[in-house]
Amino acid sequence: MILDWLVKIWKVEDDVGTVRGKYVNLIIPVSYGTTPRGLVVGTKRILGGAMYWGEVFKKAPIVFSCCEYLFPGAAQVESGYKTDISKNYPSPVIPSGTMNNSIQEAWVIKEKIKDNTLPHKVILVITGEIHSRSARFIWKKTFPQSVVIIRCIPWNFEFQANHPAILQRSAWRWFLASSVTGG
Repeated sequence: MILDWLVKIWKVEDDVGTVRGKYVNLIIPVSYGTTPRGLVVGTKRILGGAMYWGEVFKKAPIVFSCCEYLFPGAAQVESGYKTDISKNYPSPVIPSGTMNNSIQEAWVIKEKIKDNTLPHKVILVITGEIHSRSARFIWKKTFPQSVVIIRCIPWNFEFQANHPAILQRSAWRWFLASSVTGG
């Protein structure tokens, strides 16, 4: 499939050895949003990935933001689902606020960790393969003094037919939106 090939060329991801060779201070699960009935597949997989790496870096908190533009009350719904999924998780899982795009997501989280004085020398960002290139750019620009490490979920979890955002209802639409606009 041509999209498999394009994603392999497009994605950026740090090697697991690179991740384990650093001490991660902060773990960020990028949001792909929610539906009224549950987290979208991408958000759920990314949160699971963040919780996996949280087991590796036991003292690293997970800080997340929630997407508010998908439907009225979406951010509160997403926060509730994420809080429920992580309620028995041993490390801190901290909501940071609401956002409408990836740049706002990084800014909202930056503001939250500044307020809580959370260390952020090494930040592990969990995202999807298609969104990885723009995520690396955004997080490195927002945190120029930090080491930003990118880990990805497979691209086929980044879209779904019933996603509230039209651009994330098909693989091609999402790939074109992420590659042309930077995500």
